[in-house]
Amino acid sequence: MRRRQVSGTDDRGYRFQRITPTAISAIVPEVPTVTMATVTRGYHGNAVSLTCNVESLVPFEVLWFKDNKPVGNTLYYRQLHV
Repeated sequence: MRRRQVSGTDDRGYRFQRITPTAISAIVPEVPTVTMATVTRGYHGNAVSLTCNVESLVPFEVLWFKDNKPVGNTLYYRQLHV
């Protein structure tokens, strides 16, 4: 049986090493899933709150549009955010 060795540094700066007798292979993440209300009602001249749910295993960005123009700043997330 062939052993695989992985070494690296975690997100806190700690070094690690893993030795395993099993094969290591990359897993391709699924396409992110985005859901939100079909209709959001509001009143002309008043603020409205829009929400969406994003399920993703990879980092993603959220940007809202109105009349094909960006509204506000791009929001950046590292992974799943609801």
